Amino acid sequence: LSAGVSLTISNVDEEARLRRLAAAWNKDAVLTSLKQTNLALWQLEHNANTRLVIENLLLIYPFNTKGIPN
Repeated sequence: LSAGVSLTISNVDEEARLRRLAAAWNKDAVLTSLKQTNLALWQLEHNANTRLVIENLLLIYPFNTKGIPN
């Protein structure tokens, strides 16, 4: 949404909220968290410790740095 890509939003009632959230998050941090999610899925498929994988995954997720309520 914040990159100007034309998307179809399923729940149009949430469009304003989605735009606020997209503007509040650092795009590089979001990309990093998506890559980390893929890594976490791979680790879980290869029998890694679930608790450690989830903990590491949550630590890398971006925070809302602009004070906009989620």
